[in-house]
Amino acid sequence: MQFPPERDHSASGEVYLFGAFELNPDRGTLLKNGVEIPLRHQCFEVLKYLVEHHGTLVTKQELMDAIWTDVIVSESSLPQCILAIRRALDDDSKTLLRLMPRSGYLLDIPVTIQTAPSQETLVFSPAPAAARSHLSWPVAAVLLLTFVIFVDVSSTEQPGASRAQQTKTDSANPYAPDENTRPREQEPLVALGLNPEALRQYQLGKYFQSRRASGDSELAIRQFRSAVEIDPGFAAAWVGLAGSLWVYSHQNSSDSQILRQEMLYALEKTLELDPDNPEANARIAAYYHNRGQLELSGQHFDRALKFGQDNPMVLSFSAGIAFDDHNYPEAIAYQQQAVALDPLSYVNHANLAAFLKSAGRLDESIQAFQAALELNPNADEEFLTDFLQTYILIGQPDQAEAIALQLIDGSARQQSLAMVYLATGSPARSRQMIEQLKAEPDIESALRVAEYYAFSGDFDGSFQWLDQARHRQSGMDSNLPTCIYFEEILHSPFLQRLTGDPRWNDWQEYVQDQALNQASDTAVAQLNG
Repeated sequence: MQFPPERDHSASGEVYLFGAFELNPDRGTLLKNGVEIPLRHQCFEVLKYLVEHHGTLVTKQELMDAIWTDVIVSESSLPQCILAIRRALDDDSKTLLRLMPRSGYLLDIPVTIQTAPSQETLVFSPAPAAARSHLSWPVAAVLLLTFVIFVDVSSTEQPGASRAQQTKTDSANPYAPDENTRPREQEPLVALGLNPEALRQYQLGKYFQSRRASGDSELAIRQFRSAVEIDPGFAAAWVGLAGSLWVYSHQNSSDSQILRQEMLYALEKTLELDPDNPEANARIAAYYHNRGQLELSGQHFDRALKFGQDNPMVLSFSAGIAFDDHNYPEAIAYQQQAVALDPLSYVNHANLAAFLKSAGRLDESIQAFQAALELNPNADEEFLTDFLQTYILIGQPDQAEAIALQLIDGSARQQSLAMVYLATGSPARSRQMIEQLKAEPDIESALRVAEYYAFSGDFDGSFQWLDQARHRQSGMDSNLPTCIYFEEILHSPFLQRLTGDPRWNDWQEYVQDQALNQASDTAVAQLNG
């Protein structure tokens, strides 16, 4: 796993002023009229480099070499940072940060260098077990709250009562590490005066929450509710309830608002009992981020990282952030830690399989898919579709066909069989399946056709159907499921074959705009509501 290098910020003492903005490299901040504009670390470094070279053409390769030294990332990382920077600078017209065709980028604005007031020396170091990922970037809001293909990992932290009870236990040991600096320790399964029936209900809830078969979210909610009714001081049961409510809210959109209100209550109850609970802090950080309360969100996620360095759920959240940034090596490294800590979690293995698939590590991906399937033989259609696509990519269409035939009739089955028939030398049957898919009017079908053409090597056809998906999206109200699917499609191993084509950057910017607009609309609606 790669971490940002240690940096002593006491050296330069300079700030850069341009327009209404002030960039302070020592503090790592971007201000607009004195108000901080959040940018994640890599995007800030890109902007700093462009500011330092303002008025000069900076090639894409120069930026990649300067910012992502010794880190292997996809070609999409730079365009995503450019998009985030333009958002931060309110540069929708693309006149401040200009793209020079086939060359690079130019920051076209006068910059003044000014000596900053003396600051306390700060040295940033990597956390002992997990990188310090930041939530202060808009697309992460969508990711953290909607990465529900698989991610909603159950913590392996064993049930405890309240933080006050734990402190009382620790105080009996004069050699216990300082509470404010040590990671949270695993607690014994039966401890601290828990009601046996509440514990039993909690364990059943964890089982259903981790298995994730059809109907399991409802069962998990029922068990967790029973546990907290029996013992209202059972912090682990409250946070378990919050996690299952979040998953179930995506499965039942008509009741999602009510379910999420209960989720927030459960999180607040957890933190009342246990302020340092890493899972509760991570979940409520995501909630606040989605409402636009970035400072509060950051405080909670920093606390989640501080006390959750060995928490599978916090590690999986960090993996999801890295994955959304197309930093697949870091995403995989985080998720492998989560699997090692909680090897019986279907969700952990399924997440790892998906990350490995997007990274092109197909043999390892199949192993992770198989491990997940052993834990949950009744995996859902989305999991099976991802699994069979890995067999297609690795050149084993027979295994892919066997899984595809288990899918219900729909776009995923039609696309999968079309790819299988193409790979097995049956082009007529392949065309028949894809023509049926083309006739469907929805956005998902158009995107699946685009994947098919990319797989077949017809890049023009792929871009034609990507444009068709965009056309179908235009004029529609922005909605969360559509934005999630557009975001996911950027990670498609089939479409990654298009990354060398300049048309891919245009498509990528469109998708990122959709996600950012949706996140902004959601935050405004929730604040007004």
